[in-house]
Amino acid sequence: MSTPAPAPTNVDNPGHDPVTYGTTNRLLLGLSAGFALSYLLCLPLDPFAGLVVIKGGGVFLLAVVAWRVTGGTNVRLPGLLLALGLLLSSVGDVFLRLDPVGMFVHGLGSFLVAHLIYVILFLRLRQRGAAINGRQRALIALFIIYGIGLGSWMMPHLGAHTVPVLVYAAVICLMGITCVLVGFSNRWVLLGALLFMSSDTALAIDKFVMPLDGIGWYIWPSYYIGQLLIMLGVIAHLRFRTTVEP
Repeated sequence: MSTPAPAPTNVDNPGHDPVTYGTTNRLLLGLSAGFALSYLLCLPLDPFAGLVVIKGGGVFLLAVVAWRVTGGTNVRLPGLLLALGLLLSSVGDVFLRLDPVGMFVHGLGSFLVAHLIYVILFLRLRQRGAAINGRQRALIALFIIYGIGLGSWMMPHLGAHTVPVLVYAAVICLMGITCVLVGFSNRWVLLGALLFMSSDTALAIDKFVMPLDGIGWYIWPSYYIGQLLIMLGVIAHLRFRTTVEP
């Protein structure tokens, strides 16, 4: 009698539960998208106290899903970093919603740390000794040019916020560069990072350089979709790569 073949092993998570969403997490993703859409549709109602809950809830639920999906696997550390980045972004959303002027630095600080966590996450996901190809070099050069150009253009308008805003601009460019260096197995993460950066750029121009009428209709969707794509892309990368450090 032949011996039954062993059950297939998930190479990403040997001895652990696979990285899967499940019904509850899919419902949470739907609820998150519902919060995001509700916030956009309720913008004409501003000022409305409930907007802070709706705005903060969208990305907060993405953080919950990121942790739930990866928490029982051997990719829980990258999953934790992803969840922390999303959580701090949600905190930044709340600060800027509560008082966009008085709490601007608090919100900026929250997003700054979130970007730094993404940088750490991306560096951790990059394979040691991986070569940098021509496409990656070109994208890195574009990020550097973007950062220098944006900073130079905005500097005369920043006043007392010059240092924190320029530091923030440097960090978001670093986030984009480290994203490129990973060589993700999908394009969602890079697209998400670009949307996140474009949202921040539009917000900064509107606040410091010149008012952009109706720009909120771009800032929020590009920001939320960017965060969603980063989360989905990182989790997809964790699911399908063959070696992930615990």
